[in-house]
Amino acid sequence: MAERLGQAVGSSGAEGSALDFSGPKERFMAAIADDLDTPTAITILDEMSRQLIDAANAGQEIESARQDLRSAASILGLQVTR
Repeated sequence: MAERLGQAVGSSGAEGSALDFSGPKERFMAAIADDLDTPTAITILDEMSRQLIDAANAGQEIESARQDLRSAASILGLQVTR
């Protein structure tokens, strides 16, 4: 998963429609609020990484989503620097 996180934040998007992470962000925060349900939160981070990579490959704009992914990862103490 760490490799995929790095790949996701290192992806380059384009000028297409923006990737919207509002749903995954809500699910991630709900998992954190649920007695720190780390396994679910990590699964959601992995889903977000896959979606970001797919969106970048499809030419979507991903900068906001990339920031959302970094922020979510940092809640779990993961620093993604690519």
